[in-house]
Amino acid sequence: MSIRTISPVDGSVYAERTPATAAQIDATLQRARAAQPHWREVPIAERAAIIGRFCSEFERRGAAIATGLRWGGRYVSPRVRCAAPSSAPAT
Repeated sequence: MSIRTISPVDGSVYAERTPATAAQIDATLQRARAAQPHWREVPIAERAAIIGRFCSEFERRGAAIATGLRWGGRYVSPRVRCAAPSSAPAT
């Protein structure tokens, strides 16, 4: 079984994916739960720097991400921006 995303732009198949099984979802959730205690110990400045790098990359790829979302049928506001936390160190 697969799940198709049909583009409203031209009716073509934009994406086709095999959904995760219950076992795959459970394994992913277990890994996330196992990683959380370590993340809790990461200093806030380091966490902010990680999020800041994510936001920078998101902004860099913004046009491509927005195009992909629109082709997949999602409205993307041109005003959406990723803002690094105010405590993020300057990079």
